[in-house]
Amino acid sequence: MLTLAEKFSADAVFGSRLKNKRLFVKIIAIIKKPAFLATLIITFLYNFFYKKNFTDVIGSKFYKTTIFKKIVLKEKTLTWSSWDFEFKNRLISGPYKILEVYTGYKPRIDSSKKNVKFYHLFLMIYIMIKFKITK
Repeated sequence: MLTLAEKFSADAVFGSRLKNKRLFVKIIAIIKKPAFLATLIITFLYNFFYKKNFTDVIGSKFYKTTIFKKIVLKEKTLTWSSWDFEFKNRLISGPYKILEVYTGYKPRIDSSKKNVKFYHLFLMIYIMIKFKITK
């Protein structure tokens, strides 16, 4: 991701677990893993609100350190998920160059150890709407 960011002068690189997968495979994954549905919904909302075409904004991420200095967060509750969602809102809505590349992915066997849970969907929607209103 660092090599791509340097090569294409990108500020961030999103690693998509879904970029090269067919729709049928995605539908099967939704049935087996409900948290996967949250990933698709969150990605859809980012694309809808910001007129983008990402396939997976929850997957792996690479940010240049200069971006951390430029983006000022205002959310008072600094949990991992609220920080991540606010940062992405400010990044995606700003004048920053973001690439998305396919990254290999092997799902965890024990989904209880996942960072992103299905209920994060509601927190993300709240933060996204709050950001759009107060920006």
